[in-house]
Amino acid sequence: MRTRRMKITLYAAVGFATVLAGGTGIAGSQEKPAPTFSHPTEITHPYFPLVSFLSDKFEGKEGGKSVRVVNTRKATKKVFLIGGQKVSPVAVEFREFEDGKLKEIALDYYAQDDGGTVYYLGEEVANYRNGKIIGHEGAWEYGKKNAALGVFLPANPKVGDKYQPENVPGVTKEDDEVISISETVTVPNGTYRNCIKIKETLSDGTIEYKVYAKGIGMIIDDSLKLVFQRKK
Repeated sequence: MRTRRMKITLYAAVGFATVLAGGTGIAGSQEKPAPTFSHPTEITHPYFPLVSFLSDKFEGKEGGKSVRVVNTRKATKKVFLIGGQKVSPVAVEFREFEDGKLKEIALDYYAQDDGGTVYYLGEEVANYRNGKIIGHEGAWEYGKKNAALGVFLPANPKVGDKYQPENVPGVTKEDDEVISISETVTVPNGTYRNCIKIKETLSDGTIEYKVYAKGIGMIIDDSLKLVFQRKK
């Protein structure tokens, strides 16, 4: 589960064309065949099994402040158009608290193709201060503003795999690389073996790391660790 929000660097948004839903959404590259989604909400990826996920909680410290993140699966009627296919996603609500105060609420959208790759289709974002919404920085949606179809996790992660969960000109970009598939990690929720470790390079050049455990999903997001998970 994606937890702490990605650091955003706004680019000079000059000359970017808007791509309507149903386009490739890939900026400046040759068109590629769209993946096939026969059962997009059946996300059975061994390292991201949303098919059984209900909620989880992460805790840690960042910049001397206590951070808590709660992720919860939500019902949605959202539909994306990908290569002419209507694709229903899985929606996961993200809530981040800093020193007990609400900082952000977001709704993230995921889908799995027939080959087992999990795609990231966008996020609706509301940033908070003192209980009030102060902005929507970081929000994006596949098929709009030239947003590419994001790869969240490849079907069979291997060391050296490189991919982009986010590539939205003028908004955000993230480059990921699988750097290990054999991590042993202990978090408050337990000890896990043969985990995969992902190196993330964010828009502003910041590097962070995530760890995923088989049958569980994300267990570490940089300074945050999994403390609780509820499944179906």
